[in-house]
Amino acid sequence: MHILAAIAAAAALGAAALPGPDLDPGRLSLPRQGLVVARPGGLVLRDLRGQVLGHLRGFRVVPLYGSRPRGEVAVARGGLTFALGAHGLRRFALPRRDWPVSERGCHPGPRPYVICGVPYADRRAASAVYLDGRKLVGAPGLVGHWVSVKRSPDGRTLLLQWSAECESPVAYLADADGRRLRLIARDAATESVALGWARDGRAVVSFPHSGCGGSHPRPGTYLVDPASRRATLVLPGAAELWG
Repeated sequence: MHILAAIAAAAALGAAALPGPDLDPGRLSLPRQGLVVARPGGLVLRDLRGQVLGHLRGFRVVPLYGSRPRGEVAVARGGLTFALGAHGLRRFALPRRDWPVSERGCHPGPRPYVICGVPYADRRAASAVYLDGRKLVGAPGLVGHWVSVKRSPDGRTLLLQWSAECESPVAYLADADGRRLRLIARDAATESVALGWARDGRAVVSFPHSGCGGSHPRPGTYLVDPASRRATLVLPGAAELWG
């Protein structure tokens, strides 16, 4: 009983230490884009400058493998799941955890892009990104598969997520026509998570503490200029992006 009481006290202390105001889940007023940071006891919401908007007690981020709500973050409290975005919280049914295998071996990446091959195909076809039936980006020469592809606000650049061996995330940039595929990190061993695009045209990328691959010298969530790949730290920790 003493151990259980200590755990409960530690959890309460962690929740009490959440920064910013305690937000009402039913009356959220959020900017068009922002970051969700998981902390003991709840979630901290920040804008893209890293400024704290407030926190949601008792909520947690739900990691999704494959399909996810577009422009929103999957979260849960108790046995209920929600999509969190600029319009607040809405009920959300979690998709299947496995990769759906279709007759053509393809899956939205999301639309208008389509990802075909491993792990969507029964046959061991190499993973590739397609647009309007045309192959746009092939495999980068690593074991693994493409997870997602997102076009920049100006339409000139693609932000792609590769899942490498040991499910290590590797983020890439490419021209809109699929050419000049290039790493965001310094090398393919450094784990990097492609979160999406800020409305100012910079990529939002998280460099986590690695569980399998290599780690960035300063793990955290960054805004990355697609031309120079200059990275600006937003917060020293992993996050999810809405908007």
